[in-house]
Amino acid sequence: MKKNLLFLAFACITLVMGCTNEVVSDIYLVTIDIQSPVEAAVVPLNQPMPVKVVFTRADNATIHHVNVYIVNTANQPIATLFEDHVHIPGEYTFETTYTPNQTGSFKVQAVSTDDAEESPNLRENSFQVQ
Repeated sequence: MKKNLLFLAFACITLVMGCTNEVVSDIYLVTIDIQSPVEAAVVPLNQPMPVKVVFTRADNATIHHVNVYIVNTANQPIATLFEDHVHIPGEYTFETTYTPNQTGSFKVQAVSTDDAEESPNLRENSFQVQ
């Protein structure tokens, strides 16, 4: 009886450890660095504003879906700068310019999701238009 109980405990521990390792290795993690505009930047109305976002994954893992938006204070998109399945290993840099046509508070919102468009990784930088 004790042998069976020990064997069952060993089997359960092995199963749990195996599942834990599988889950950890399947987590989609992306480091997102919004280099421009910097947090709390003040930009002029109707003037081009550089936007630069760097998406990075460790171990040269694949970056899947990349989206970059300009959103208002209610997190509603007012401009879509980029939406694509880039499928690039390691690092992806997105650069463009955006010309704000209204004053107020806004954010650059950068999101990356896995191949199934799940497991979102999000980064935001706020800016003011005057």
